Order: sequence, then structure tokens, then C-alpha cells
Amino acid sequence: HSRSKSRNAAVSSSSRLTCETCIDVFAAAGGCEAMRARDNETMQELLKHPDLGGCQELHCDDQVQARCFQGPAGPAVVSCDICTDVFFAAGGCDAMRANDEHAVEELLKLPELGGCRELCFEQVGEQCLQGSPEEVAQCNASCALAFESAGGCVALNNNSYQEVMEIMNSAELSACNFDHCEDTIFGRCIPQQVAEGFCEDCVAKFDEAGGCKVMYEMFTESAGISPDSLASHIPDGCWPCGEDAVEHCTKEMLPPSGEPIDCDACIAALDNESGCTLMSQGNVSAVMPAQCSGMGESCAEKVALHCAQSSAHECSTARKGDGCFMHVRWGMETGIVVHPQWYPGLSRQSSFEDFQSLLHLRGQHNCPAPCQKLPRSFCHTAAAGEDCHRHVTWAMQVGIKTLPAMYPATLTEDSSFESFQAFLHHIHHGECLAPCEV
Repeated sequence: HSRSKSRNAAVSSSSRLTCETCIDVFAAAGGCEAMRARDNETMQELLKHPDLGGCQELHCDDQVQARCFQGPAGPAVVSCDICTDVFFAAGGCDAMRANDEHAVEELLKLPELGGCRELCFEQVGEQCLQGSPEEVAQCNASCALAFESAGGCVALNNNSYQEVMEIMNSAELSACNFDHCEDTIFGRCIPQQVAEGFCEDCVAKFDEAGGCKVMYEMFTESAGISPDSLASHIPDGCWPCGEDAVEHCTKEMLPPSGEPIDCDACIAALDNESGCTLMSQGNVSAVMPAQCSGMGESCAEKVALHCAQSSAHECSTARKGDGCFMHVRWGMETGIVVHPQWYPGLSRQSSFEDFQSLLHLRGQHNCPAPCQKLPRSFCHTAAAGEDCHRHVTWAMQVGIKTLPAMYPATLTEDSSFESFQAFLHHIHHGECLAPCEV
């Protein structure tokens, strides 16, 4: 205290009062600890300290923030616990759960969260998703196990959504709150699906059991075969690999795809017409160059990535084979159906990019920020010879009849070609762009 008095005497008797002097006193009196704890009451009391007289008039706010959250020598003094507490207190978790990317980005600019993005934003996101330690403990210790024991995992793997919901709402599990159990249930019930080669093994077993033969007979309509007959050939737990089975089995049923377009030529033509600039300005009527006509989903994603790079926006829409892709698709097709609370602000109609954006905000599954979707004017109704046309044809003639659980209730055997293509585009399957008319 005598040191504080002497310092105060020196600065008060001269005009040498500086921000550096004020910050030294503020930090020595516990100001930084109060600031990191968002203890406004303590900070207000500290500002009345006689040794800090005249400091407020110097407007040293930026320097105070830099000292308290980076330390006098530069290294960060924040911790993940502090980052999580401050982010939660500022409403960050609520914004993250609501998929409000703008609000999250604004919160991360707060001085109190300086350094948190680089230090442990992924852990902060995981904590927000999981909820309180009590909720996490309840889920991990009992509820997920009880769900599995009640047959929930079997139902999930067989796409029996109604049964899954009945199990979750059963009297035996009435004490469980599944709102924070998405990752736990996925990890417990579907770990094998993320294993390399899982779907290849499923498809091989399906073919060996005669599944492709039955699929061919149904496609040619040469026999009155019940859909149950095809379903009986699907190995246990292999329902999520239905698309891979279609790819494998339809190679000999449908005409081969034509030559793909030159995507580099498409991008060059787009650049010549300032297409990326028009799209970045929100021009939904930007015209697709003739060189891009007939492009598939892969080329569309390459175009979106190119436009993002030209605007210095880092993005990458997940593709099949990426670790993120399966989690996005599982959320779109299964998670949102069995427990919508896992995906606040989203619905079954939400786009692939919306789901990926939510997982990115939560710091889950290494999902990057997705690229902006191409404008609606970049539509293309698939033509014979294109990959998408083959997939739509199979879905209309075989898929909807044999595996109706793979399709939304809005699709029926009488739905139009464009309606089926729109669904395949929605889930990023079959190289399908959005059709021009639905």
C-alpha cells in the first residue's frame, strides 16, 4: 500500500499521469480479475480508488482490455473455462443453438473474449451443445444406455423413426432429457457408419444376398415383387447405405452417363460475366453461362468455392467421403425427425448448408463453414445421359416403391420428375442441381 501511495503522490503532483501508470494500478488492485469475471460491481468500486483518480479522463479502455486479456508481455492469460463462462453469460450459447451466426461473430469481437477463438472455440462450442455438466452426466451415465437397451439403436439403424420417438417418450425413459444427447446417441448407436469401408461391406453383403437381382427385377417390372422382398435383403444396420447400394446395383440397369461438362471452362465464363460479383451482391437473377449448362453438383460446389475464394471468404461445403458429410446428412434425414430440439431453428426443409452451418458454429465433426449456395437462376432440370437423370429415374421407378422410408412424405409414386430431383438436390445426392420447375 505504501508503494501505491508513493506512486499516487508522484503522478498527482505532475502531469505525467499515463495510461500505462493507470493500468499498472488497476491490475495490481485486482481489476483484471474482476474484468475477466465480468464483476461490474467490483470494477466500479476500483474506479473510485484514489490511486486511479484522473485515469478515466485518459480514455484508456482499449489498453486496459489489451493488458487484462493478453497480459503485459503479450501471451494470453484467458483460459477455456473463462472463455466458456463469458461466452455463456453474454448469450453466446443461445445464439449458437439458434444457428445465429451473425450474433456469434459479434460476440466473439467482445474484448472480454479476446483470444478465445484461437484458444479453444471448439471446446466452447461443444460445451454449449452439451449444456450443463449435470445434463451431460445424465445423458452419458444413464439415458443413452437406457435408449440403447430399449431398442433405440436398432430402430435408428432401421429407419424406424416412429419407434425411436416412442422409445424416447416411453415411461421408462420419462426422466431423461434427450435435448443434449445427439452426439452421445450417434456415437453409441452408429459408430460403425463412420468407419472406413462400412458401406462397401454392406453393399457387398446386399449384392451377395440377391438384393441387386431383386432391384433389377423391380426396375424392369418383369415380376410383381413386394417391396418387403427387397427390404429383407438389407443387412442389419445397413439402411443408411441405401444410396451406395443404388450406385452399385444400377450401373447395369440404367444407361451410362454422358461426358461431364468442362467445369474450368464454366468458371472462366462465369468470371468473364462477373458472375461471382453478381452473386456476392445477392443478385438472385444472375444468368448461368452456356458453358455451365448441364453441370452437376460437384461442379456447382467447385463454382461456389471459386467465388468464395475470390471474395476472401473461407468455406467448403462437405462432400461425400468427408467426416462432416455423414453428420450433416444424418441430421437432415434422421436427427431432425426423431428429436428436432437437437437442431434449433432448423426443419426438414432447411438446406444442407443450413445444417452444416449449425455444426460448424458448434465446432462439431470438423465441419467447415459451407459455401454460399448458387442462386436459384442457376437451375437445371436433368436430361437423359446425365448422372442426376439416372438417379432421379431410379428413385421414381424403384426407390419410392421399395424404400419409402428414404423419402419425405411429400413425395409419392405420382410425384413429378422435378419434385424427385429437388429432393435429391436438397440432400446433395446424385449430382443434382435444383430443377428449374417444381
